[in-house]
Order: sequence, then C-alpha cells, then structure tokens
Amino acid sequence: MVGFFEIAVQFYPQILMGFACSAAMCWLIIARFSKFPHARFMMADTEAKQAVHLTPTPRIGGLAIAMSFVVLVGFKWAQLQTDLLAPLLAAAIVCLVGAKEDVYRNVSAKSRLLAAFFSAGGAIYFSGSMITHLDLPGESALLGIVGIWVIVTLIWSAGTCHALNLIDGLNGLSSGYAIIALIALSLIATEVGEPEIVMIALTLVGAILGFYVFNWPFGKIFLGDAGAYTLGHILAWLGIVLSARHPELSPLALILILFWPVADTVFTVVRRAIYKRAIGQPDRFHFHHLVVRIVARLANGRLSKNLVNSLSALIMYPIMLAPALLGVAFWNKPLHALVALLVCIIAFMASYIIALGLLAARKLRQRKSKPIPQFEDLRPSFERSQYSGIFIAESLAVDVVIKRQNATSKWTLEAIADQAPGRSWTETFKTDLDAWNAFMKTIERDGIEAIVGFPSKPGRALYDSARFN
Repeated sequence: MVGFFEIAVQFYPQILMGFACSAAMCWLIIARFSKFPHARFMMADTEAKQAVHLTPTPRIGGLAIAMSFVVLVGFKWAQLQTDLLAPLLAAAIVCLVGAKEDVYRNVSAKSRLLAAFFSAGGAIYFSGSMITHLDLPGESALLGIVGIWVIVTLIWSAGTCHALNLIDGLNGLSSGYAIIALIALSLIATEVGEPEIVMIALTLVGAILGFYVFNWPFGKIFLGDAGAYTLGHILAWLGIVLSARHPELSPLALILILFWPVADTVFTVVRRAIYKRAIGQPDRFHFHHLVVRIVARLANGRLSKNLVNSLSALIMYPIMLAPALLGVAFWNKPLHALVALLVCIIAFMASYIIALGLLAARKLRQRKSKPIPQFEDLRPSFERSQYSGIFIAESLAVDVVIKRQNATSKWTLEAIADQAPGRSWTETFKTDLDAWNAFMKTIERDGIEAIVGFPSKPGRALYDSARFN
C-alpha cells in the first residue's frame, strides 16, 4: 500500500491534468449541447424503458474521458511496451462505434458487441497477450481444445465492455465502479512491479473524475456507449496484460474485481432466458433499478427522482467495492479467490431475491395519504407533458411547461426565462411533441438568447406563430 501511494504521488500531475482536461470538455458539452447533432435524440432517451432520468441530457461524456486520456497518455506512447500499447489503440474501435450510437442512435446492440469483439481480436493479434489459465478445477481438460484461450479472452474483453454498459443506469454508477476497479488493478500492479500500468490506470481515474463531478449527483451529462465500452475494454485488458506478464496473478482475482458488472450481465441474460424475453431487450430489473425503487418507496415522495437516483448509486458503491477488495487481497491465492468468488455469487443472488421481497412487502408499499383540501384544489387540473422541464444552454435557463386541460384540448407551450421573468412565449399545438419540436426549432435557429429576451440573430424573428407577453 505504501508503494502504491508513492507511485500515485509520482503521477499526481498527470492525474490532475486528466481531471482538468476532462472536466473542461464536459463543461463545454453541457453548455453547448443544443448545438450538437444528438440534441434531438435526448428527449427520446427519457422515454426508454431503462431510463430513470426525466430531463434531456447529453450522453457523450465518455468522449471527454477518452480524449483527455489519449492526450495525456500520448506523451508516454514511446515508453509503453507493445503488449500494453496495442490494447489501448484497439479501444478506438469500440469508442468510435459507441460514439456513433451516442450521437446518431443508429448502431444496434449487436453491432456494438461485434465491435467489442473486433477490438478484443485486434488487441490479441497485435499484443500477443491473452488469458492462459483460470485456476478452476478440471481446467486441464480444456487445454486440448484448439484456440480455447483465444475464445476465453475474446469473451472476457467483449463481455466486460457490454457489462459496463449495462450497469450504466444511475448517476455515477458505471464511472464510480470504473474508478474502484482501476484503483484495485493499480494496487495489484504495484505489488508485481508494473509502474506503467499504474500510470495508465491512475491517468484514466483522473479523466473519469473530471466527468464524475458533472455526472454525480445532478446528472448533467452521461457516460454514453463510447465511454462505457471504452472503459470496459481498458479495464479488461489491463487485467489481461497483468495476468500475461505475471502468471502468479490469478484470473479469479481479476474476475472478483470485474465481478459486479459481469454478475449483473450474466444474471440478466439468465433471467430473460427463463422468462423467454429477448436477451437484448432493455428492462428495469437490473439490481440498481431495484435499489432505486426501494429508495423511492422509503422516501415516499419526500425526495426528488434525481436525488433518489444519486442516493441509490451511493448505496451501490460499497456493494461493488467488496468483491474488488477481495480480488486485491487474494491476487496470488487462487483457492481463496475461488471461495471468495463463490461467496460473492451467492451473496449477489440472495441480495437480489431480498430486494424483490422488500419491494413486495407491505411496509415498502407507497402509502397514499388523504389529500388535504386547499384552495388550489378548486382550480382546473392540467395534464403536464413529460417534455416539460428546465432547458439550459449557454449558462441561460428556460422553464418549459407543456400542458393541456383535458384529453380533447390542445397542448399549450409556455417558455419562461429565469433571466427575463416578465417575458414568456405562449402557443398551442396539436401534440406535445409538436410543441417541443417548435421550441427546439427556435433554439436551433435563433439561439436561447431569443427566448430570454436578449438580441437574437439579426433579421430573424422567433417561431412564426409564437406570441410573446
């Protein structure tokens, strides 16, 4: 442990630069996200089955992490050995494919998984590294199968990429886990004398932290597929390279470090197969979704959904940390690592069953309190659209309210700027989506300054039929 802190101090400037560079990029993305091509897809994200956020949010934070990491590690390329450099370069495949999905939403899950296998294949071919043992009973029977370890390594790498993407469902969850795993790998790398791997891992930690401060607790930006797949690939290959260089390092210890996303993914596949549902079909039955529901029911409406989201991630951190610590403790003790892995599997399944039981228990059922008669109850009720919310761009905020009085009424759009409370945009539309599209059309054409009352682009008025008060 002392050696780890000495090395961490040595690379402190790089960690700090990684944080600053990533944070600056994330801030720029958040401030200007309405100008990016993916802005029109963000509202659709809030309607996804697995979504727990309600506000349109950019999900290209992973690009900020990747770019910061490349810039800083780029100064050390010449010092890295081929077996470590090749996997890092191969990560570009999953990063670019994931980024295309983040921006244009036109890359299927199968295509992303295939890209992960291509990245893994490229890393194997150019680095020559792979998993060569698992320290499992009866493993020797597999040695006669041609290419078995290539297949194991491909699944190890691609599976980790996909697994990290699947757990990216709460503010700070996937990035928080990545930080835990990277530090765990750094501790093992310190034990076996691999400072360059420690440098790679800690530089990436700094870049992730720059993203993390914007992602948790307020969820201003998301990791996205580019970030999740890239982090998954690098995590997998740092472990693979360590294992290839030091056979005394048990792969079971690495599985313990990667336990949480892998266990959640395997359990999800099994669960969907049992209930005869499409394996690639998203749902809200991941472990973190159960935690969110439990926290929400315990709060009983006293906490906002965003706060419930962030608190749930905090609850998940110790659960994800425990197996990683066991992996570090038993890095060169295969039998201990195997027992620890079995215990973690049993604990995972038991905790999932307990969580389901808690959700079914009467004590956690949300109680419906009797409404207290108030003067406001005499006012006409309105249906508020899910497209309503606070729209922020260029440090300016607009309160967008889209509502209608009943099912046969038209939708009313009210856009009120915080910086110009006396000025508002009111208009009616056939559907709430039409209202939102009109708002976005105005933003894209004239900028948010036109909404808040500041001078817009010369010669252009706001949306033709809009009325301003």
